[in-house]
Amino acid sequence: MPHENSENLMKFINLDKELNSIYQKQSKKFEMSETTIMILYAIRASESGFTQKEIIDEYLLPKQTVNSAMKKLLNEGKVFVSDKNGREKRFLLTKEGIQMAGQSADLILEAERKAFFSFTEKEQETLIRLLEMYNSRLEDEMNKF
Repeated sequence: MPHENSENLMKFINLDKELNSIYQKQSKKFEMSETTIMILYAIRASESGFTQKEIIDEYLLPKQTVNSAMKKLLNEGKVFVSDKNGREKRFLLTKEGIQMAGQSADLILEAERKAFFSFTEKEQETLIRLLEMYNSRLEDEMNKF
């Protein structure tokens, strides 16, 4: 078993909190809820749009929160239903939604891209590998209770 260093654990936990805080600060700067930004982000990152269920599942957001934010975006004319398959509606951005995303989600996507690609390819692979390992091990430990 690797050496248990409580100081490193606290540094890691604080880094995770700091990462979340970066996104929270940005949403406040944009005067939007984090959920609204995540919806714009999801739809913008996909050429074919997203269903509410896909956004909930992929971004691990609460169903009711996504539903409320999506209704607001629909009422404001920022998104529209492009396809309805049974009960599932696929959403895309309107012209106004694209403009809104351009002033929020697109900036976040670009910042993430620049930050990630500032690492060498080897550093990128290491970062991904270590986070995958940590997530897997954390899930294994959480499943024990």
